[in-house]
Amino acid sequence: MSKDAAKRALRTFVQGVIATLALLGLPILNNLIQSAAGGGEVIIDVNAWRTILIAVIAGGLVALISWAQNELEAKTGKDLLPK
Repeated sequence: MSKDAAKRALRTFVQGVIATLALLGLPILNNLIQSAAGGGEVIIDVNAWRTILIAVIAGGLVALISWAQNELEAKTGKDLLPK
């Protein structure tokens, strides 16, 4: 297994997790902060966090596919997709 292919796949996964948290997690956290600051009742939306978890798992699958492509390209010396 190529260390470069694994590093690139891990980087893809981390980028996906950060993007997922930015798009889905920050609005949820903002609502929590607003509720707490306003003295209101803080409600944790478990369904929203489950959606984030599913998105992160999907990102892991994308990273796995990226790793497989990177590994295949490293072994064959041919690019499957243009760079």
